Amino acid sequence: MANVELSVENGVDQARLVFGDGVPLGRQVVDAYGSQSHLEELEFLRLGIRSLRDAKDEESIRTVRTINRRFDSDTADLHEIEKFWIGPRVMTWLARASLNDLDYFCTWNVNRHERQQQALDAATPELRADTLERVDRLIAANFLPLHARGMFGRAVREIPKLHALDSFDAGGYMTDGHMTTGSQLAISIANLFKHPESFEVVTPHMKQTVFHEYSHVVTEITGTGLKRGIYHPALHDDLFAWVDEAIIEHMSFVSEDERYPLLNVMRPTLRPSTEQSGYREEREVLGLVMHMGDNPMTAKDVVAAHFEYPNRSRVIRHIVASKLLANFAVVMPEYGENALYEFSEAYVAKSPVERHIMARNAVARIAEQMGVTVQTAPKTH
Repeated sequence: MANVELSVENGVDQARLVFGDGVPLGRQVVDAYGSQSHLEELEFLRLGIRSLRDAKDEESIRTVRTINRRFDSDTADLHEIEKFWIGPRVMTWLARASLNDLDYFCTWNVNRHERQQQALDAATPELRADTLERVDRLIAANFLPLHARGMFGRAVREIPKLHALDSFDAGGYMTDGHMTTGSQLAISIANLFKHPESFEVVTPHMKQTVFHEYSHVVTEITGTGLKRGIYHPALHDDLFAWVDEAIIEHMSFVSEDERYPLLNVMRPTLRPSTEQSGYREEREVLGLVMHMGDNPMTAKDVVAAHFEYPNRSRVIRHIVASKLLANFAVVMPEYGENALYEFSEAYVAKSPVERHIMARNAVARIAEQMGVTVQTAPKTH
């Protein structure tokens, strides 16, 4: 039962109470219909919405903007809500709505989420098949090791279902998709259909997102990947998660085209304009550092380390690790040989917005040292 007397001090924390775990906005309210807690759940929901809407910290402000934008694009045709016109600033409307209107909206959003899940269920065979086709293309291009096919085959078998994220949950976490760990692995995907209001037509971006999340599943079930330690296990499980994200996002782009364009070019600045979003700064940092100093390496080298079996000698991993450590020491000489760890520890401790700023600043610093040009990341809001 919700505690409506809860003191609200942090908008972000409240956002996580309202939007989280793949539960559509208003699910608790709908489930409480006919019970004594129904009104309490409704009041608690509005309390969370208002606290997030009124929060002044940068991350909460960005969260509200993202929710508004996602809701507007997901429901461009609002004929489904015949009772009222909401418009694009849904968070403002929800914070001011009467309890009756908020109640009505909860029912509409939960029903809409169920239709979204049904559409995603129908599209899942196509999305899973596309993931395996991407792996086959990259193996044929000699970019992925042959055993990656077995790893991805196991991942799609163990995670046969994809879960739908409604526009609020996706907006609250500022994500198109995510993989949850814990007692059971799961993949959740936002509304990325070409016609988002009717959940029709799978898009290339939707396929790319599913491939990205299945790539994370592979690292979880096989122990591969670099996030838990590049040279040896790190104290923090996600210390080098930014390296994994850069590698996986690069794979998701180059697997799109059978002509394998620019396989070994990771930097977004040097890639097509359609590939600028998605861990742009992380890809730029890794792409720049790969070519610094006297230890250059290719994207294929890093990918080979990413997929190296954890129970083998890890020769490839050790070579790549030593090069990254040496190259980062050139970037941040004040930290010496620990520069890579210093950067990664600072990065993992920050919020998503702070990480974006930190990575962007690192890109500018590295580019200046190398004397190269870097495109400014496009604004998303």
